[in-house]
Amino acid sequence: MKEVVIDNNIAESVELDTNITAELKEEGNVRELLRAIQELRKTEKLNPSDAVSLRIKTNEKGKELVRKFEAEIKRVTLLKAISFEDIESGTPVKVDDLDFALKISR
Repeated sequence: MKEVVIDNNIAESVELDTNITAELKEEGNVRELLRAIQELRKTEKLNPSDAVSLRIKTNEKGKELVRKFEAEIKRVTLLKAISFEDIESGTPVKVDDLDFALKISR
């Protein structure tokens, strides 16, 4: 749930809008990607203050998502750079219908 709207004019009925908009789906996908990046930082035994670079292998749809939320991704995960590369070995991450391979470097 993202927002609660209270209408004092409604006497008895309550309606819950359970529709997932494209915007909400994108935001959820970004949260899952952020979680995966944070888990990768933990796996690599990085300190929370370590600024690192992230290399990503994904398709155009995945690139669009990352580009759209790049500032937030960098801020939340303390990345100094994000680049798209055809990396051979990376941590596979599936977010909804998107596939990523992630690799962190100092």
